Amino acid sequence: MPTPFIEIVDRLFTKMDKLIPAALYPDHVLQIPRRINGTAFFPGGSGLYLEERDQSTVEFPFGGVMLLSHNFDSESGFQNSLQRGKEKLTSGTWRSLIGLLEAADVPLKDCFFTNAFMGLCEGSNSFDYRGRDDKRFRTACLRFLKAQMELQRPRLIVTLGLHVPPLLATVANASH
Repeated sequence: MPTPFIEIVDRLFTKMDKLIPAALYPDHVLQIPRRINGTAFFPGGSGLYLEERDQSTVEFPFGGVMLLSHNFDSESGFQNSLQRGKEKLTSGTWRSLIGLLEAADVPLKDCFFTNAFMGLCEGSNSFDYRGRDDKRFRTACLRFLKAQMELQRPRLIVTLGLHVPPLLATVANASH
């Protein structure tokens, strides 16, 4: 019987806390205090698309597709998603991604949605992410990104946004 996805996600959170301890989070970047139960990018939630699925049958997408974004959200955006029970799937990133993946015939159940940088932007602005400029935090996050890749072993990594491709290249170059 396959390992329930939540056990795999719990292992990722444990690994994240080990590789990126609280003391490494820079000013204005907050640890995520708890997880969103429904569909949400990791680390705000499990990183899995959980809509219209019996969670007891959901499997972690080993060998699937990794959708790699820059950072999760702002503090206020996270609180809104937490109250909603999932990220807002009808706007922004999710709407575009769902349409793109469906058009490419990529099953959403085969995807792991994650971020290169962990934590939340303090306040309500998720675009002014301070963590990428902190060398120690950046190094720790990239080490954790490598751990995510080693766990999932994705057959394809789709990068989202301007800052992510160079981050992925850094991890790939460090692996050689």
